[in-house]
Amino acid sequence: MKRQIMGVQSLAAAVLGGWGIASGAVQVTYDIPVTDMGEFAVSGSPQIGSDFAANVQWGSIGESRVVLEFDLGAVSSAAVLQSATLNYHLNELQTADFGQTGPVVSFFAYGGDGVATIGDTGAGTLVGTSPEFLNNGAYSQPLLLPTVQSILDTGPDALGLRIWSDTPNNLGAGFHWNANPTTNQPVLSLVADIQRQGTVSGGVAADAQASFDNGAWSLDPASAGLTVSRWPLPNGPDEERAIIEFAAPTIPTGAMISGGRLRLDTRFISISSTGVHASVLAHLYAGDGVAELTDIGALTLPAARSADIVSGTQELVIDLNRQGLQAAYDLGLDFVGTLLSYAPDNFLQADFYSQEGAAASTFFNAPVLELDYFITDGATPGDANLDEVVDLVDADILVSAYTGALAAGAGDALWLDGDFDQDGDVDFADAMALRRNFGADLAALDARLAAIPEPMVGLLCVGIVACRGKSRRECSRA
Repeated sequence: MKRQIMGVQSLAAAVLGGWGIASGAVQVTYDIPVTDMGEFAVSGSPQIGSDFAANVQWGSIGESRVVLEFDLGAVSSAAVLQSATLNYHLNELQTADFGQTGPVVSFFAYGGDGVATIGDTGAGTLVGTSPEFLNNGAYSQPLLLPTVQSILDTGPDALGLRIWSDTPNNLGAGFHWNANPTTNQPVLSLVADIQRQGTVSGGVAADAQASFDNGAWSLDPASAGLTVSRWPLPNGPDEERAIIEFAAPTIPTGAMISGGRLRLDTRFISISSTGVHASVLAHLYAGDGVAELTDIGALTLPAARSADIVSGTQELVIDLNRQGLQAAYDLGLDFVGTLLSYAPDNFLQADFYSQEGAAASTFFNAPVLELDYFITDGATPGDANLDEVVDLVDADILVSAYTGALAAGAGDALWLDGDFDQDGDVDFADAMALRRNFGADLAALDARLAAIPEPMVGLLCVGIVACRGKSRRECSRA
């Protein structure tokens, strides 16, 4: 099951600050309290999820084992772990040799489900070994990163930790649970770098050329991606269409698409007597990995028009509709289909290459679908360009994209436009969010926001109310 990114306020795990240096990346600390905990003994009834001290090996080797489960719902699937630590508290010890010999325990990690069960007592891969316990108190156990990262990447609901010991008899350690109040609970602390923005690409899964002749469409099997081929689109709209199906590029869970491009190698063929050049429309649809004749009518997402194809052999880059692409990914597509046709006012000719050419050739490359994505998980409202600073650059972005309040579903603004509450518009609420987190001179910010009357009036009103009964100095930051 894939993890879903939810609002931080709804999560049991607190996402704390701590910003990375790399451009487009952020470092986030996830402190995740234990979701469920159990002690499973060789004899006696198991204790699960109640107010108790779970014991490891009390009386004989392997007599008891502790199982901890931690909810991973807060952790971005784009997270690259820098550290993983279990913070826990021992409240009871059984030592030997007048306190000179204490127990040592081992930690095993596994993909969990949020519930501690007896079936978990044999699960997991070794990720750490404790020091010798001689005193009660707080401890921190570093966990082996590759194993924890692998569990994150495979997307279970929780990370489980099994704790047991094979040290000599009559040594034991008690792990504090104490669900109410929630003091000294085990906490899983993950420090991760999250790449805020990136680009992914997908290769051709299938391609074909459809031709219209004698009132019917037919599919050319010779252009089905088996050989070096090209799709000519000659002499008028809708005479021929090129069908391309891409394996959908994988974007991180919770990411939003900010744009996309279709890259094609093309060869200019003709130009009109009046100097008009060829151009093409790229229609997107939900694909299935197979180029079929029925795809010529499968137009479910908005079309994007290319620039003019001007001269010679060149790479043609078509900017795609970002809202359409995001809608497609919200449907969970495995393949993205692209249908190329001529613009309605165009009666010219050009070729598009579907396969790789000679190794030494600069052109004749297979088409590529590129997607730009961004992640707002843990971002500061107001940081429109996701550079970890709320400044005048962000204010300029908001002002240029300002729409005012729109009806629900009427807008298509993104965080990168200044839509920090992600309701589809850039309005007064977004301007206020930016202002609250602005770290420099508010007078300079308000001068920028003055370009949009609605929020500036609101800000001035807020300032007047805030300044009643205060000194001038106190009002300077209102």
